[in-house]
Amino acid sequence: MKQIIIIFVQVMALFAQASGNAWAATGKEGPMAKVDQALAVVYEEQESYLARGGGVAFTPSNPLLRVSAGRVLIDAVASGDVQALRVDLEAFGMQGAVAFGRIVSGWFPIDAMDGMAALASLQFARPAYATTNVGLVTSQGDQAMRADVACATFGVDGNGVTVGVLSDSFDCLGGATADVANGDLSPVTVIQEDPSCSGTTDEGRAMLQLVHDVAPGASLAFATAFLGQASFASNILALQTAGAGVIVDDVIFFAEPMFQDGIIAQAVDTVKGLGVPYFLCGLQQCSPFLRKQLSRRPLFRRWGLPVSLRRAPLRWGHSA
Repeated sequence: MKQIIIIFVQVMALFAQASGNAWAATGKEGPMAKVDQALAVVYEEQESYLARGGGVAFTPSNPLLRVSAGRVLIDAVASGDVQALRVDLEAFGMQGAVAFGRIVSGWFPIDAMDGMAALASLQFARPAYATTNVGLVTSQGDQAMRADVACATFGVDGNGVTVGVLSDSFDCLGGATADVANGDLSPVTVIQEDPSCSGTTDEGRAMLQLVHDVAPGASLAFATAFLGQASFASNILALQTAGAGVIVDDVIFFAEPMFQDGIIAQAVDTVKGLGVPYFLCGLQQCSPFLRKQLSRRPLFRRWGLPVSLRRAPLRWGHSA
């Protein structure tokens, strides 16, 4: 939780430093009233960059924005027909557009931000801010969850089950082939990799390595959850369609609704209704107080606090 609070503080600090023109543009009567402040700022920054003659690759002042090849990753909310919004955004040059619920996610050209703001099919557009719940400690999940005991006692190793993982990326840093050769992974079915690899850390491969340790006989599948909320929700369904019998993710989007089910939670409910258990590798940011209270319970005193609870923060946007 501390990490997420720090990131939010960074965002607010960046807003405070934003130019007056961007604030005016996104005001109630401004020409970019339908566009989040951060998108208006990056549009203004790129315009200034081009006016100075360009040169080195454009880099926005906001480190949380995912920018690649002149495009920024966004979640756009439709005012009506989501497919009409998708067509309109693609006409402006959006790449990798995915529609789910009322949201279209994809890479939108920064220089077309003003055109998007004028679309009647658009209710609002915002950056697709996301983070993974990566921890700082090497897991010993096999022993902590007694998976090694279960394998020895019942003769099970995950054979016949496909585990699907959603995270930032799988092999953007390279090394997946070596992991398979070294026995750290079995072959992985990649439904979708992050095509830009910007700001990714292959956390998905690390998760799959843990799954392989605990259930070495299980088949493995991966899909990125880092391309906006609509893409995340769509890939949850894609993993189930590809045969995943268990699905886990470690991603949170800052704009996921806190007090109602958003499209990601709705996708989780859909696969759950089809009999697929869904787990959140969340709350490794959970407070020491919560861990202490849980560890006092008889079950946890006897067997040790499970990794899933030691590592998992409260997730409001998903339901499982």
